[in-house]
Amino acid sequence: LTSIDQTMDAMCRLRPDRIALYGYAHVPWMRPGQRGFDASDLPTGAARRELYERSCARLAEEGYRELGLDHFALETDSLWRSASAGRMHRNFMGYTSVHTEPLLGLGVSSIGDAGDAFAQNEKDFAVYQQRIARGELPIQRGHLLDAEDRVLRRHILNLMTRLETDWSSRADYAESLAGIDARLGEMERDGLVQLSATDCRVTPRGRGFLRNICMAFDARMARQQPEKPIFSRSA
Repeated sequence: LTSIDQTMDAMCRLRPDRIALYGYAHVPWMRPGQRGFDASDLPTGAARRELYERSCARLAEEGYRELGLDHFALETDSLWRSASAGRMHRNFMGYTSVHTEPLLGLGVSSIGDAGDAFAQNEKDFAVYQQRIARGELPIQRGHLLDAEDRVLRRHILNLMTRLETDWSSRADYAESLAGIDARLGEMERDGLVQLSATDCRVTPRGRGFLRNICMAFDARMARQQPEKPIFSRSA
């Protein structure tokens, strides 16, 4: 907590227009440099949550407003104005004040978004250079979104940017939404979301769990259920 307070003091002196506040991601299977310590060295549960709450409280005191997931901005910033008007967008790089499509990813490991497809460049710098030298697009892998992907993507984006989403129209419905009440039932009982047969709203209490709420809409991830962790835990 002392370190968080010191960081907040320094940040408030600099007073940037917007801030991204992320929890530390312990992913030693992806970042070998993190193998010098393990999860037992890190705060967990209530202690980790207190770090976040302490930071949020200080930012609120300094006039920063919380936006979507992990972001804060002053009311004079274009991102806050965009969020207030319901125009804020989110892409691989974070939140933006305007809709970005297509998104062109340039450089090693960057991800491009064509709206109905994603493409990621080579992660190995030497291989990336070799393919560029041969005049090739250095794409390592990609994904073409199917109809369900596109519908669920809209709902996740709505939650990430507006804290609510609605599937009352046929165009916004996917079969996997039939089970959303079961996947979000515990969160609803805890007061984190408000659910009806055709919509979901994140409550003020649930903002800190927005990532978990959005995961409940990810039918592809639910079906895959990897045996080993791929990215960091959300809590």
